[in-house]
Amino acid sequence: MRQIELPGSELRLSRLGFGTAGLMARLGRRESVRLLEIAHDSGITHFDTARAYGYGEAEAALGDFLAGRRDAVTVTTKLGMLPPRRSRALQGAKALGRVGARVLPALRPLLRRGAQSMASSGAFEPVAARASLETSLRELRVETVDLLLLHECRPADLQTEGLHDFLEQVVAEGKVRAFGIGTDRASTAAIVASRPEFARIVQVRQTVAEPALELPPGVGLITHSAVVALVDAVSERARADGWSRETVGRLLLAGALRANQAGAVLFSSTDEGRIRANEPGPSAEDLERLARLAELDPR
Repeated sequence: MRQIELPGSELRLSRLGFGTAGLMARLGRRESVRLLEIAHDSGITHFDTARAYGYGEAEAALGDFLAGRRDAVTVTTKLGMLPPRRSRALQGAKALGRVGARVLPALRPLLRRGAQSMASSGAFEPVAARASLETSLRELRVETVDLLLLHECRPADLQTEGLHDFLEQVVAEGKVRAFGIGTDRASTAAIVASRPEFARIVQVRQTVAEPALELPPGVGLITHSAVVALVDAVSERARADGWSRETVGRLLLAGALRANQAGAVLFSSTDEGRIRANEPGPSAEDLERLARLAELDPR
């Protein structure tokens, strides 16, 4: 798979990165690690995680995978959102959720939103940020993360006293190679305009139904949610054209790659076949049809 030099950093990433938000929620540890191995065998060398993912257990699963592979991959983690406290009740709820998701796949988005709602946000004070990073390093079993993002930060969060100094310090300590923000589109635009020192690298949702964010030269861009945000709606419209849901998903991912040629695109799946079929090469005609189905001007 083609690699890119990510602007705003000295990082070299695979064009496609694998997101771990779905690990350790509907899947057990062994299944989660297996998906990471399949992604890596398919050419993906960039992996994205966060303290809050998988009820706080996704980082540990990624840590299992990283053993013996650390020098061959890049890793993003995030701070600012904290997972729920581990408890027997939480473990029981997760087990029931996994069974429910297997029996009724339509429950999966509801379970994902439920997991996200249990996380707490806004933990950007330097003491909390330091504790979060140290926990991430321990769970991942690494000495350094390649990219540290402020998770779902808002412009006001960046007024936190000492936050930028903390980020610069952990880079100087060798615990982080680069830092940036990973938040919603409106907050991203506002932070890029008002606090660019935090936004050398931005990670943000980008679909074919949204205009590209205008970023200054030299800012690294990682995009996500190209498929999950649109695949159901576009698949419904595409039935008349004979396109399957899988075809629409591949085209949405291809459109995201074409739109962000200097950066990286994250995707996530629990389907081994879809992971192996990454980085598709559709025709320009198919991408134009996709844009029409998403009610866009493809130009």
